[in-house]
Amino acid sequence: MNELTLLKFNEHDIRMIQDENGEPWWIAKDICFILGIVNTTQALEKLDDDEKGIYKTYTLGGEQEMLIINESGLYSLILRSNKPEANKLRRWINP
Repeated sequence: MNELTLLKFNEHDIRMIQDENGEPWWIAKDICFILGIVNTTQALEKLDDDEKGIYKTYTLGGEQEMLIINESGLYSLILRSNKPEANKLRRWINP
């Protein structure tokens, strides 16, 4: 996986990476925060295994693991949300 890319959605930061095939993977915590989902791990349990993963990055403090979701997982979380931000986020991802 490539390095993190920082995107802006309204006033929120969204981190994204691309896999070896150029497919986007989103940092799940960022998406869940926008959608008002408090427990990211629990939200991802409802996704299929091919919609989620773990991204490892190295920092001064050592290796960090972040939960990630692909585009299908992203839309699954968006469609489950009743927040007004969900529709705005969907339109932002796919204008």
